[in-house]
Amino acid sequence: MKRKPSILIHVKADRLLAYRLDDETPSAIELGGVGERFTAELADALNEHLDAASAVAIALPTSWCFCGTAEMQDVSAAHRRRQLLFKLEAVLPADAEALVADFVIRPDAAFGIATRHDRLDAFIRRLEHHGHAVCAVTPATLLALTGESLETAGTKTSDRTPARCVIAQDGAAELLAFDERGPYAWRHVPLDAAVVRDHLAGWRSDGEDQAPIRLVNAPTAFVDAWLDLERDDETTDVEEVDIEQCLIRHARDILADRLAPPVQLARDRLAPAHRWSVLRTPLKVAAASVLLGVACVIAALLIRTEQYGQLAADHRGQLTELYQQTLDTRNAPPSGVRRRLASRLREVEGLRSPLASSSGSARRDLPGNSPDAVAVLYACLERLPTNQRLLVLEVHVDRDRVTLTGQARSHGDAGRLIQALNRHPRLAFDDPRTRQLRNEQGVGFTAAGRYRSAVDPSSSGGAVATIVPSGASGGEGEGAP
Repeated sequence: MKRKPSILIHVKADRLLAYRLDDETPSAIELGGVGERFTAELADALNEHLDAASAVAIALPTSWCFCGTAEMQDVSAAHRRRQLLFKLEAVLPADAEALVADFVIRPDAAFGIATRHDRLDAFIRRLEHHGHAVCAVTPATLLALTGESLETAGTKTSDRTPARCVIAQDGAAELLAFDERGPYAWRHVPLDAAVVRDHLAGWRSDGEDQAPIRLVNAPTAFVDAWLDLERDDETTDVEEVDIEQCLIRHARDILADRLAPPVQLARDRLAPAHRWSVLRTPLKVAAASVLLGVACVIAALLIRTEQYGQLAADHRGQLTELYQQTLDTRNAPPSGVRRRLASRLREVEGLRSPLASSSGSARRDLPGNSPDAVAVLYACLERLPTNQRLLVLEVHVDRDRVTLTGQARSHGDAGRLIQALNRHPRLAFDDPRTRQLRNEQGVGFTAAGRYRSAVDPSSSGGAVATIVPSGASGGEGEGAP
């Protein structure tokens, strides 16, 4: 995967310098109009000078940074950055909610460096909108003079030599003290040798002797005054350092993952956006499209429901009209038309119209295909046995179904009665249900059967007849068992 171009943004008091770190000798892109905070418009102006999406490191001026020490009762509190930030709030001129901070953890305290996130938030988000990734935000002084090298991935080796630095610039002095863990003191004071010595005298690393003093870019008059006050146990180095070149070299190593920033302020509100955040707008468009599609489907279903409702109303109207025409009435039924028509049909079927037998298929829904009740009764009486005594109490004929109720002398007589009836070619009776009569001789029986007509019935109604004889029916003219 091709690595992104690297960009260093060095913030000055009144201007912004941007360096293309991939060039062998980077040249500065200078933009003016820098105030107390970076704006989105400044990011747009910078983006016009950049060729492609880049990895960006931002070096902040000292005037934008705050520092202080937060006491720790418990070493485990080192992992609670928000808790440390609120402790640091007591010594800083800003609320904890307005700050983003990083800490250098020590056994009993944490040295914190912070900046206001509203100075960079809009600028960083607009750079990300243009495809750039802000990978590091750190104070320029710390970036130039301290660092932790990464010789191989995952292996850290410290190349810091403990020192107390005096950096002279713009008629003032920045005092910076650091050891292997990182910076532990930082202050901005007037460029006066006596004042500087008073501040440095109390700066001592944990359990270490006083670190050597480095005078960086100090004017000759300051160096002479310092040497006049130097003690025998002090070590002083006078150096000329090109701060811009140190920034460029260290920023290039940070963006290439060879160097860890001494203080990382690209966190919390200034943290890089999630790698999928570029998909936020397309996902919103897709979600809106899905919602629009669902709304269209719902609207289509509502329209179809209205159409089906209209069809149902038309069918009900046609059915009502058919009801009025069939029954020759102008009054609509008070309840369901279908049920009223079905009830009327059953009423008509019970009339047993004599025209039904010759109407054929055109009248097959009317009575006429059912056997005549007299013919069914005659067939049953014709097959009654003549050599046994029995009493027929009731013959119930419902179209082609016949039910006989009576009494016989024994269960065997009842069975022989059914056998005799089944010898008729059109009668088919099931086995009778018998019961012993109380305080009497004999059994009662009920037999259900069917009369097979020459033409199979197709309607649901028919003639119903019940015959209750006044006397006994059976063999030898006797009417009781």
